[in-house]
Amino acid sequence: MDTITTWHEDYLKGYRDALAHRIPIYVPPVIWTDADKVRYGQLEAEKIACIQSREWERLDEVWAEQDAIEKACPVFMQDYSDEVAARPVFLHPKLICVGGAVVEFGKLFLAHWHVRS
Repeated sequence: MDTITTWHEDYLKGYRDALAHRIPIYVPPVIWTDADKVRYGQLEAEKIACIQSREWERLDEVWAEQDAIEKACPVFMQDYSDEVAARPVFLHPKLICVGGAVVEFGKLFLAHWHVRS
């Protein structure tokens, strides 16, 4: 019983309180390596140049390269001020798999939405 009480007080309570009583959880949209960050910035500048020079095909290529650099971030943060809740928490692998299935279903639906059975 002491183990459960300790787990509740030292771990669970901080996350529960942050979620229920403070700010919403923060899920970073993407993660980059340092090299990715530099390249992404270069591509961002190139996008502006492409728009100014009306190079629409190259602009599409730059967008695609930026998309390829981005990687989903598998963590969330509860709070930045509370030491207990300020640690990154990894998303459960099953949640990531379900999210991937939803995205795949969405792509299939959009690719075939006009097809009648």
